[in-house]
Amino acid sequence: MATKEAIIAAKQFATERYIRSTHPVLYLPLWRLDGSPSIRSQDAFGHIGTVTDALWRPQGRYFDGANGIIVIPRTASLEPNPITIGAWVQITELDTVRRIFAKHEAGLVKAGYTLYRLNTDNKIYFQSGDSVTWPAWNLGSTKALAVGWHCIEAGQDSSWVSMFIDGEEAATAIAGGKIVHHTTHDLWIGGDTPTAFVWSGIIGATWIYNKAPNPTDHGRIYQATRWKFK
Repeated sequence: MATKEAIIAAKQFATERYIRSTHPVLYLPLWRLDGSPSIRSQDAFGHIGTVTDALWRPQGRYFDGANGIIVIPRTASLEPNPITIGAWVQITELDTVRRIFAKHEAGLVKAGYTLYRLNTDNKIYFQSGDSVTWPAWNLGSTKALAVGWHCIEAGQDSSWVSMFIDGEEAATAIAGGKIVHHTTHDLWIGGDTPTAFVWSGIIGATWIYNKAPNPTDHGRIYQATRWKFK
């Protein structure tokens, strides 16, 4: 009879193999004990993320809500069009704005993308820019999220902006245009800076695809990975 450790190892291997077979441009399973201050993404690009004050836990990297960030240097592969960004996140409190992804600039450049939880309604928001207006697109989930683990994906193509949470569609809107990327901004995970809008809880995994979100792909990722977090 297989041991519990062997069963978990087999599940992890199958999950990793499946995710890599879907060809993400970024796949960062933060539960892997890759060390600090640097971790390497498990995709064809091998992005290097620099970790600041985000401690390893068996389910991912823990952000304490005050200090912590993971920074991946800017590359064109992190600026696809269309785009899907996704993450498994643990929500531990509902009192302030918390950032999951940030690769944007809302002032002069008005470009890029971001994913965050807003404390006033406890919903998830995906924002992106078109270099003229920030945000040019502002899509919020139709339901508030409770404390606990959630699988979140959002993104857009030239036709639609969409969001999926925990295997279900959470929001959709007409795009009418493509996202314009910020081509000098690094990708920040877990905050805007090491001390601004820092996530509170564990971020288990993050990913980016060069395609728009859709229910089939989201459902498959959710089912393939939920055993690790639910």
